[in-house]
Amino acid sequence: MEEKNRIDALAEMADPKNIPKDLIVIAVWMLLAVLSIYVPFINETFIRVIFTVPVILFIPGYVLIAALFPEKKSIDAVHDPAVIKILLKDLERAEKFIYLEFFIIEEGKFWNSILDILNKKVKEKCQKYTNT
Repeated sequence: MEEKNRIDALAEMADPKNIPKDLIVIAVWMLLAVLSIYVPFINETFIRVIFTVPVILFIPGYVLIAALFPEKKSIDAVHDPAVIKILLKDLERAEKFIYLEFFIIEEGKFWNSILDILNKKVKEKCQKYTNT
């Protein structure tokens, strides 16, 4: 089941409608730059400079930053029901400890589920120590 979810996630990322619009603009700009270099009657005009200077000075850095810091929606996996299900299962299977690192917690269905599991784990641990 988890493998199917991973395959679905990869298929969704590969879908052309999910490609960031700014990277599509960069690809079109690169195509125009290549054409301005190799098309004989254009490569001798100022148009070549207009298209190739950004390719040299701007586009490499922009693409690097876009790769290092993708859009929030592409890395915000916590809203994916499959990821939430896996996280909750992992919390329920915890035996020795549960380590949580967070910055901001909002009350809601996901946090309430985590809180229920944590309360259950505390009760299990208390029962385990009082029954021995």
